[in-house]
Amino acid sequence: MNLDKFNNQFDRFILPGFIVLLTFFALTSFYNLTLQLDDLIKIEGEVYDIRIVKERTVKGRIRDNFYVFLNTGERFKIMDDGLFERYRQNIMNQVNRGNRVTIYKRTDIQTAFGLGTSNLIYQLDYNGETLMPLSVMKTNFRTLCIVFTAILAILITGQVIKSRKKATDNRR
Repeated sequence: MNLDKFNNQFDRFILPGFIVLLTFFALTSFYNLTLQLDDLIKIEGEVYDIRIVKERTVKGRIRDNFYVFLNTGERFKIMDDGLFERYRQNIMNQVNRGNRVTIYKRTDIQTAFGLGTSNLIYQLDYNGETLMPLSVMKTNFRTLCIVFTAILAILITGQVIKSRKKATDNRR
């Protein structure tokens, strides 16, 4: 009987909560996907340092994060996803201390709605060349949006089938 009670609680609270959460993540991914360069904050500055910083994650693991530090004291992070490795290498090989770069990042409101951190680089330009284009971030968010939407479709379809089966069983 405990299993029946758990299944009932799962169907009534846990699964719908999970669907709401996944819907939120799908919407934030879609929102980030729609951002254009004109929507972002443009920051120009002189590079003080570029380096990988070892940082502890919430789960206690050590992660290498790639940062661009400007003379203003601000630091900007490039995503640590494997998709961005080529761009990190490009930036490390071409940009040196004292060079001027243009960084595009989200506003605080965009960050709050789109999740993530406000110091994340969405595009980086150096010497008239784009070393990390906005399209890479869009590829990342497109993938997330597709994954979340696919999982949602499966969960909602399963929930509808289960509800119909339950309604049919109750009529008998």
